[in-house]
Amino acid sequence: MYINNIKEEANSGLGGNGDFYVEMDIIPYYISKYFISMQIRYESYFGQAHARRFERNVNYLIAENRELELNDIFDNTHVDVLYNYCRDNVIKEFSELADVHGVSGRDLKIGISDISHYTSEIKNWSFRADSALINYGDEAFGGYGRCECDCHVPYALLGKISRQAFPR
Repeated sequence: MYINNIKEEANSGLGGNGDFYVEMDIIPYYISKYFISMQIRYESYFGQAHARRFERNVNYLIAENRELELNDIFDNTHVDVLYNYCRDNVIKEFSELADVHGVSGRDLKIGISDISHYTSEIKNWSFRADSALINYGDEAFGGYGRCECDCHVPYALLGKISRQAFPR
């Protein structure tokens, strides 16, 4: 009801061209008796330059009745392997998209601190059948839409650097 009211007000206030929308989804990516990984996704458009998006991953340890934390997976001993792996992936992905945005991939300067900032937030992580996915979002690495980059971390790699086999 509330969303319909927002859509009606937006249409009437902006000429009512019918191009406005609000969407909200909950997407389960991984479910076991111990753990669930899902994404809550919201998107709306009311005539602004770009659709407004919000994504939040929820990784929940069912038996412990709490959200997963990054230190449940890693200690500080091996996390630099993950940061370097993801940095290499982001640079490759950004370079492939560089021509689209009229910039050179050679001009990209992404440091480990840039990667660690986003990678260390568990809300950016989701767990899939064969890999963990770290999504850096629309705003990372150069501004809105510049590099909507991800880092797919195969469980083979994650298993080598994590405290325990994950997910279970």
